[in-house]
Amino acid sequence: VAIPVLATVGGQSLTVDSSGFGADYDIRDLGDCTGNRALGVDVVFETTIPAGVTMTVSQTQETSFDASLYLLPVFPACGEGTCLAGADESSETEIGVSESVEYANTTDDEMSVFVVADAWIAPTDPTIGEGLFTMDFSWDFSAVGDTCDEAIPVDLTGGDVELFGETSSSRESDYDASSIGNCTGF
Repeated sequence: VAIPVLATVGGQSLTVDSSGFGADYDIRDLGDCTGNRALGVDVVFETTIPAGVTMTVSQTQETSFDASLYLLPVFPACGEGTCLAGADESSETEIGVSESVEYANTTDDEMSVFVVADAWIAPTDPTIGEGLFTMDFSWDFSAVGDTCDEAIPVDLTGGDVELFGETSSSRESDYDASSIGNCTGF
């Protein structure tokens, strides 16, 4: 079962202990978007990328292993399909080394993805990649809701509404109400 991560303006940071997790995925079977083997212990997160939003994910080692990070579509199923994006730039096993992936949802619909925090291993040691690491998730909502084309759908049936934790002060003034019939009265 994937660990759920909620898309928020402020982002999410999680410290994970992968001890006891299995080595379930081989990136070479999923489109090999990292350029390297990743047969080590893996931890899977599930999140969404709203329409028009870019998500950045970073995996920072707090124990010594060679991290690998990649995104998979939720459909058809985890471990199937083609890798959307991946990173395995560093072969460093030092604490504090990070891998980062950025992915833009250019569709008109919210996109669900699996984020797989994996590790390179020598085939003789399947426990490589066990230990602590930090996952940082961030979403860039800057273009969402700025114009009619990027309008934010609001469902008021559930009571109070928070729009990605943002206020209107972070938005540009794109419209002059007087030019569209002065519907506001100002």
